[in-house]
Amino acid sequence: MAYRDAEISLAKSATCSEPSDLYKHQARVFIRRLLKTFLDANQITPSELLNASTYQRRLQNISNVLEGAVQSASIAQTRGTDVKVTTRIKALHALIDDIVAHTRSDDREHATNTLDRESCATRLADTVRGHCHVNRRRPQRTA
Repeated sequence: MAYRDAEISLAKSATCSEPSDLYKHQARVFIRRLLKTFLDANQITPSELLNASTYQRRLQNISNVLEGAVQSASIAQTRGTDVKVTTRIKALHALIDDIVAHTRSDDREHATNTLDRESCATRLADTVRGHCHVNRRRPQRTA
């Protein structure tokens, strides 16, 4: 696949090394570009995908879509570097696995198996406030 300079620039600006990096604006823009068809078909945003195990499972069940996105990202992010594409693919899969594990753990913790738009909006608001569920500490309620 041929990459234009702007696409490579976006890919490199969205390079993530920690799970929380996937919630940054540039990463979400890149996720949107890579998974546009899947996101549109499910009528969700990248933020909803990152916070909803239901959609994460759907994406994982369509393994060729997920693998294609991972490979495209890896190729673009390693272009012009000494990093091997296979090394980047493994790193991205590790980040994805970590996000999925945390999302599912969070679902179990809150005893919800589904995520409606309202609870997704709450999680998104938490993320924006810097309380990404990967590193979230629930505020203590005071009486």
